[in-house]
Amino acid sequence: MVPDSNFQEEPEPEIETEVYFTLITESPPNSTETSDDWVILHDSNGNLLGYSSYETGDRIEFEAPTDLLTPTISVTYLKYLNTNGNQHFDISTSVDVDKGYIQNFGPNPPPENIDYTKKGEFNLSVRDIPDPFRNASPAKVELSSGLGRLGFSSTGTGSLNGTFELNLQIEALQGFDDYLISILDGNNRLKYFYLNNPDVQNLSVNYNTDFVDFEKEISISLPPHTRFNLNIAGFKDDQGFSQYGGYWLHDVISVLNKDVIANPLKIGYLNMFNKYRTQFNISMDGYDYSISQYGEALDELVIPEKPVMNIVDKSVNSFLFDIDIEFSSTVHKWDYQEGSSAEGNHLLTRWQLYAPKDFNPIIGDLPIEILEKYPDISIERIKYKSSNFTLLNEDSEFQSNQRITIFEQ
Repeated sequence: MVPDSNFQEEPEPEIETEVYFTLITESPPNSTETSDDWVILHDSNGNLLGYSSYETGDRIEFEAPTDLLTPTISVTYLKYLNTNGNQHFDISTSVDVDKGYIQNFGPNPPPENIDYTKKGEFNLSVRDIPDPFRNASPAKVELSSGLGRLGFSSTGTGSLNGTFELNLQIEALQGFDDYLISILDGNNRLKYFYLNNPDVQNLSVNYNTDFVDFEKEISISLPPHTRFNLNIAGFKDDQGFSQYGGYWLHDVISVLNKDVIANPLKIGYLNMFNKYRTQFNISMDGYDYSISQYGEALDELVIPEKPVMNIVDKSVNSFLFDIDIEFSSTVHKWDYQEGSSAEGNHLLTRWQLYAPKDFNPIIGDLPIEILEKYPDISIERIKYKSSNFTLLNEDSEFQSNQRITIFEQ
């Protein structure tokens, strides 16, 4: 048969592709950590889309045929560290990530340059602080300025009548001329003293007459607990929020301050500030509760009871549960460990799963290449440990939220 000279072969249909994920990395400042880092991508059905190792400074684009992609994907990061024989595998997976997402791990902005130049010092003596249990010190003392908490050195003298005299040696810093001193005394009373532009080297005040009660105070009875932490700071109108800055109104960590009588717990605010940072967390039987609020003062603090959680499937790949609380997102954790760091044979494998509400994720398996490269990764041995539920999440420069963590018992 003679070929038809006019016959033309049909061209192959062009396959439409798209970039479904982009990873951009930068080195953290002063980082000397050396690790193996991987990113692994699955579609919403748990099918492997792609994976790659990466280093700082890399830009990696993942591309696939459009008809093979789902509207959302899951993104898994694996970090492997081997330090003197101790092997640590940290795995984290985020599900319901929009197709086309760009993950940028840098660059980190440089830290704010604050001048801490010392311009002098002064002494502050506070007399007649109640000390009914003869602890020979106030329960808690906080000294701060606009830049945040200040360090200080102190001495003190107790008396037979159940009072204490505190002597503070305070550095005066260039550009920071006001100071806030708050004291939680031995009677679990919270008072403060505000000092603006001191021009003396030695100042003596009386706790009962010169220190002032907080203008707004919440008092709550703490349930049985193993530890708690409270931090409150105020910010002036021209100050931006920060995690550690501001004028520290009160800060107490129960495990570090065993002599503090803090039940009922005092939470105080001052009228000189219009915005605050309030952080509180408490560990109870089988669960933790925490609240972090930036903005207005708390009107009340209610510690919820432990939610009822029923886990149907504890595996990473198809974790399934129900719970009797409303929440916006969750973080579930699994781990496995054996050996000893001191003996150089500690093995730790951790996996964290981040998921939004009403999302039952199907997490795909790690690629065979990675499992063969790291035979000690012990994925099959990890056990479910805890679930963290975000109850409230507002859009702000710093997240305000409430969280409950439930632990496997």
